[in-house]
Amino acid sequence: MAAQAQNANLKKSVEDGIKTSIQQTENREWKEAFATCRALDGMIAVEEQKTKQAAPELHYLVSKERLRMYMRLNNAEQSKLQIAKLEDFASKAKKDEVSEDLLMTKAGYYQKFGMNDKLSLIHISEPTRRYAIS
Repeated sequence: MAAQAQNANLKKSVEDGIKTSIQQTENREWKEAFATCRALDGMIAVEEQKTKQAAPELHYLVSKERLRMYMRLNNAEQSKLQIAKLEDFASKAKKDEVSEDLLMTKAGYYQKFGMNDKLSLIHISEPTRRYAIS
């Protein structure tokens, strides 16, 4: 029970850190926003070492925030690297909601950088859909 509470506290801390990063980027405090993400990575790593359990879902959230920042900066190369990290974390998380979020995130990335031909591939390969499209 204590481990679940600790995990919930860590997730809340990560979510709060991401909110801080969003505010920092809105104020054009890019260095601070990237530093916030590095601090979140460190916080997750410390908890992983303490609990001996990986936290890919939390790493996914931080990488998604980095992707958001790189997309705002129109940095296609770094955005592509973040997409690869998101794919890795999503596969390790093994949760449908993370996989579904990844599909939507990739669609936004493809649209942002003019790769509209890849958007149709996402629709075709939706592996997590469990209900019919009406």
